[in-house]
Amino acid sequence: MKSLKRYKTLFLTINIIIVLLFAISVIYASLFPYTFEDALEDFVDAGFFSWYRLIPFLVAVFFLVFEAAFIWAFIQKEETLIKTVVIPAKNGDITISAPSLEAMTKMELSVFDELSDIRVNTNLKDNEVSLDIYTKVPPTVNVPEVSASIQAMIQEKIYNSLGIQLQNVRVFIDGISSIG
Repeated sequence: MKSLKRYKTLFLTINIIIVLLFAISVIYASLFPYTFEDALEDFVDAGFFSWYRLIPFLVAVFFLVFEAAFIWAFIQKEETLIKTVVIPAKNGDITISAPSLEAMTKMELSVFDELSDIRVNTNLKDNEVSLDIYTKVPPTVNVPEVSASIQAMIQEKIYNSLGIQLQNVRVFIDGISSIG
C-alpha cells in the first residue's frame, strides 16, 4: 500500500514537472522575441497574436488549466480505507470488513418479507460497532413492532455468529413500498 502511494506521488511529481515545463516553454516561445511590454504594445496594435503564435499559446494555456484541475482533483481525492472490526481471539485477531458485516446483515434481513430496498451502513467508532438499516415497508406493517424485531434479531445474529456486540441498531423507514 505504501509503495503504491509512493508511485502515485512520483507519477504526480513527474507529471507536474513535464507539463509545467512544456507549457512555460510554449508560452515563452509564443512571446519570443518580444518583451512583455513590446508584446502588450503589439497586441494593442493587433499585430502580436498571429495564428502561428496564437494556437501554441492557447494550447499551452489549456495544458496549464488542465494540469491545475488534475492536480486539484488528485489532491482532493482521499484514499478510502475499508473500515474493519477487529475481534481478539486466542490465536490472534479476527478482522471483519464493514462491507462483509453489511452483507451479512442484509442476508439476515431477508427473512422479513415485508422489507424492500434494504441498505445497511456500518458505523465504527472507538471499537464500538453500530448499524443503520434503511428500508421501505408496505402501509399495512406495524412499524414499531417490525423495527423492534429487526433490532433484536440483528443484535442476536451478529453476536452469535461473529461475537460482535453491537452498540446500536437503528432502523430508518425511508418510505412506503407498494403492497404485493
